[in-house]
Amino acid sequence: HNATPTCTMSNAIGKLADSRFGQILTKMFPTPDIYSQFEIWTPYGTREADYAVFDHTTGTFDLFEVKANTSSYTAIQRMKDDWILQNLGWKTTVIRMSQACPVGC
Repeated sequence: HNATPTCTMSNAIGKLADSRFGQILTKMFPTPDIYSQFEIWTPYGTREADYAVFDHTTGTFDLFEVKANTSSYTAIQRMKDDWILQNLGWKTTVIRMSQACPVGC
């Protein structure tokens, strides 16, 4: 979720954006089956999605990756997400959240 590598508060910014999206997600999906920091094994290493929502209709998960401001969706994240989609059928949606620095960076 890091916002920019030059900002000393980038982790805090990412966590704020993540938390805001979590609140939105619980309103979009009124279910107890929302998981944060959801880990999925891939041959490229473990993928930790910011959120996963279990869909009882399809028996699959919808995955969400929260990115604050201009933080990167990395090549390794993309590779893992592609593998997850191809092998498990779980799609990852990247969510961009505009988030101000909590201390005015």
